[in-house]
Amino acid sequence: MKMIHLAGDVPNADVWNEPFIRELRTLGELTIVPDASSLPASQVAEAIRQSDVVLSSWGSIAIPEEVAVDPGLLKYACHITGTLRGCVPLSIIDAGVLVTNWGDAPATEIAEAPCRCCWRC
Repeated sequence: MKMIHLAGDVPNADVWNEPFIRELRTLGELTIVPDASSLPASQVAEAIRQSDVVLSSWGSIAIPEEVAVDPGLLKYACHITGTLRGCVPLSIIDAGVLVTNWGDAPATEIAEAPCRCCWRC
């Protein structure tokens, strides 16, 4: 299984730590692309199409809409942190790609922390 993570800048260290990366690599080939926001959408789309799974989290770039037209090998998009609305366009779901978030595993930590948009919640 080929997995890819496309970080907008650098992978978020709260998520992409060595134990987590090591565990993911037991499942298959993991590619982490730092500074993916500097790549053209067509190049990002092609990298995603060559992967079975795209993993997103805080700081990830969004899956380009053009992937919905031709998902290639992509079968699964998993958003690891919070809401996936900004990372996964609805067209990806409509194209038949399985899309989930991580579930409630990090829910307690997220619910107990202030939101990152205003720090007042």
